[in-house]
Amino acid sequence: MRTNLTNGVQTASATGPVTAGSDVSAVVGDFTIKLRILALSTTGARAGARVVLEESIDSFATSSPIAVVDIQGPLGGNDVLRQWRTYEVSMSKIGGAGAAVRANISVLSSGTSIKLEAWIDS
Repeated sequence: MRTNLTNGVQTASATGPVTAGSDVSAVVGDFTIKLRILALSTTGARAGARVVLEESIDSFATSSPIAVVDIQGPLGGNDVLRQWRTYEVSMSKIGGAGAAVRANISVLSSGTSIKLEAWIDS
């Protein structure tokens, strides 16, 4: 089963949450979290970004990081795929009551945009 975390491919040109959190309370058993970065482009000297996959059980009043990806570009047409298995995020609240996950751009170089998608396969 695929659980979308970003509602498909999204483009961001500013820091902050990419989308509202996705309900992951029904994700049980073995799963893989996947983050695909399709493009990283800039009008400045250097393209760089930090993407944080974060979770919450209180509608993101508070959140905790699950996984962090730092990336520099441009990517030159090559997608970047990162993935984490259940045992790599064993302290995660995924599958718990009220659990939600979202992608958050915490760092983005000036003039940079990033195109990404994230999901959970279970």
